[in-house]
Parts: sequence; C-alpha cells; structure tokens
Amino acid sequence: MPKELEEQLMELEWPPVVEFPTEKEGETRPVTLTELDVNWILCTVLGMKWSDATGVEDNLHRRFLYNKAMEIASSQAGRLDDFEKQKEELETKIDGQLKDIQQSLSPPRGPSI
Repeated sequence: MPKELEEQLMELEWPPVVEFPTEKEGETRPVTLTELDVNWILCTVLGMKWSDATGVEDNLHRRFLYNKAMEIASSQAGRLDDFEKQKEELETKIDGQLKDIQQSLSPPRGPSI
C-alpha cells in the first residue's frame, strides 16, 4: 500500500462516527460505530463473508475496506438520486402526454340547447 494512502487512512477517525437523522427535520446526531457495525458494513456493501470481515485484524486494512465501502455506498446513493430525478421527469412528461391525448379524444362541445 502506498505510504501516502496509509497515512491518509491512519488520520481517519476510528472507530468511525456517522451522522444519523433525528426525529426533528434536518437535524442529525453523531453515532460512533462499533466493530460489529463496521463488520456489517463490510459484509453488506462489499459482499464479504462475516468470517472474512471479522478476520481482518490489521487496523490499516479495516480502515481501507471501510473507506472503500463508504465510497461505494456514496456512489450508489448518488445514482439512486439520479434515478429518482429521471423518474420524476419521465412521470411529468407522461402526465403531459396523457392530458394531450385526453383532450384530443374528447368530443367537441357544441352549444347547449
């Protein structure tokens, strides 16, 4: 592992602290992750077996794997946001097309008798 990367990883806060939303809108609270939390992240995000995740005893390697898992999770969250935006745009476009079709299918209204 390059020395520069090793130094970067060793500067990261450990155990990691993440911000979780509270019941109040827009507020978060810091939560320090346990080793079990980190193992769970390694297993779910990186697809590691539990025995492999718990077997990583080198702190530098754990930090590296955790950092990579967070990069992947962040990337997935960004793609999910992009997907949601595309979905909303398509729904708006389809709604507009449906209104146009409905208007073209309605019979012309003549004068009331």
